Amino acid sequence: MVDKPFKTALARLGEELGGNWQTKSNGPVKTYWSDLYELRGRLIHGGHSAERDAVIDAFAAYDGLWRHALKQALAVRRRLPRTALALHGGIGLKEAGALDAFMRQFVTDIEGAGEDYTFWLPRDER
Repeated sequence: MVDKPFKTALARLGEELGGNWQTKSNGPVKTYWSDLYELRGRLIHGGHSAERDAVIDAFAAYDGLWRHALKQALAVRRRLPRTALALHGGIGLKEAGALDAFMRQFVTDIEGAGEDYTFWLPRDER
């Protein structure tokens, strides 16, 4: 089963966030693809049922993908501060040791522009 729109989205994440977002090379994306996404396809489209261990693996794969996205967002936070803030929040940035002067100023600027709760929306929808 090949889901081109989803693979395209993963490729786009790789372009923006950097890191390994390939579904065929070892890493969290491959694990997500095989342990969660393909399982989902078999369950939803094939009428299969999942064993308990497969469900546990699927949740672990999701967690691995999420952690990968968080890590990559931190790595590019100076280029994509909105992404880092949207994924981590201020507390998460602080806990990760990433609420540096640049990010604090970014948050201050957002608050000053009245974008406290809309900063993540496209500019024309804020």
